[in-house]
Amino acid sequence: MNLVDFTIADAAPLLHERKISPVELTRAYLERIERLNPLLNAYITVTAEQALDAARQAEAEIMRGEYRGMLHGIPIALKDNIETAGIRTTVGSSYLRDYVPTEDAEVVKQLKSAGAIILGKTNLHEWAFGVINNNPWYGDTRNPWDTSRITGGSSGGSASAVAAKLCMAALGTDTRGSVRVPAALCGVVGYKPAKSRISLLGVIPLSHTLDHVGVLARTAGDAEMVVQMCVGNRFGERGDVPEANRGKSGQRDSIRRIAMARDVFTSAVSEVVESHMNHLHTRLIELSFEVEYVDLSFLEEAWKASRIISSVEAAEYHAQRLAENADGFGADVRPRLEEGMGYSAVQYVRALRSMDLLERSLQVVVDKYDAILLPTLPMTAPRHDDAVAVADARKLCSAFNAPFNMVRYRAISIPTGTDDQGLPVGIQLVTNEAHVTDLAFIAFARQLQRAAGWDGRLPEL
Repeated sequence: MNLVDFTIADAAPLLHERKISPVELTRAYLERIERLNPLLNAYITVTAEQALDAARQAEAEIMRGEYRGMLHGIPIALKDNIETAGIRTTVGSSYLRDYVPTEDAEVVKQLKSAGAIILGKTNLHEWAFGVINNNPWYGDTRNPWDTSRITGGSSGGSASAVAAKLCMAALGTDTRGSVRVPAALCGVVGYKPAKSRISLLGVIPLSHTLDHVGVLARTAGDAEMVVQMCVGNRFGERGDVPEANRGKSGQRDSIRRIAMARDVFTSAVSEVVESHMNHLHTRLIELSFEVEYVDLSFLEEAWKASRIISSVEAAEYHAQRLAENADGFGADVRPRLEEGMGYSAVQYVRALRSMDLLERSLQVVVDKYDAILLPTLPMTAPRHDDAVAVADARKLCSAFNAPFNMVRYRAISIPTGTDDQGLPVGIQLVTNEAHVTDLAFIAFARQLQRAAGWDGRLPEL
């Protein structure tokens, strides 16, 4: 088995038992990055020398018996809006092309403390403000399943890198779906924890109200390991769950009752996505789960409100740049910022108030059901050169995702198969953080993949 074929759950025990070396593992990924990144453009910056130095340190520590846990010696990547000391952080922009932070983001400190190896910084939609990942300054990111297709964004470089085995997992950020969207289009897992879980300190913002740090990985279990390390919890030698993750009083420790979206508010849901939802409905019933279709049309107003919130807050953050050098923004991002400048204070406040209404509407659902199941996206990945399909993606890719950035809910996109062109389909699982334990959430995500019959394969490159 090639070293890059291992999941984190596969590799971590082998690293701990000294059956494989962090240096060998890191070199395998760096060699693959050197070969495939010119094709995929998943990374903006590759930190080969620093990665090998960290791998040598991890190897020496493990040899001395100083094993730190399941991420010790594991090569990962970081979206390039997460600050890294001594390594440039461009945010995919023209303005910060040469910006080198002096301090790591808090989440990077946690990963380094866990012994993770940082391979580099991944490509993204400019300023993380878009769902396509076509970047005018650093080039478009390509989808490993079909390089003529978009990856989705804004964490498209992270998704492409995970799908192409250019890292074992990657961090992204999710404001209106920017982890889950590219995860679905690239056939990997995209996990957006509740906002309180992972620190945003040192993450360059898009929208302070909606921003979340999330994880892209090959499996739900791998994603959960990275999330736990990012918040400072420690898995044991073989992935045993830390006490902090075992649940609190009143939380459900299993998922049996599922609300499945009926008549999702956009009519653009493709036949293949609908068929995947129908197949999962049938399989879950066969597995003795209680599944009922529910009306989630109230999500539409939240989706519209989230656009106002993100646009206004992004425009406020970039107001000086817009005033002094608006041409430094690409043709995709500049109009969105100008749109944000045009909203009134009344519109912004009303959008913020809609978060309480959404919370109440969702509470009616979660009082009866343990989890919500709905499409991640209404379509599979369009071609870069299909202007109509790309425009539809710009409009609709955040539709089923953005509402869950407005409330304290976890959401995970899992691959459930492919369409007739071999392009991945993603289905989204959502739960209320206060009602369901992390263990139950991840266990059910695994169960969904098995029920869908997805074998976890990645594209051959």
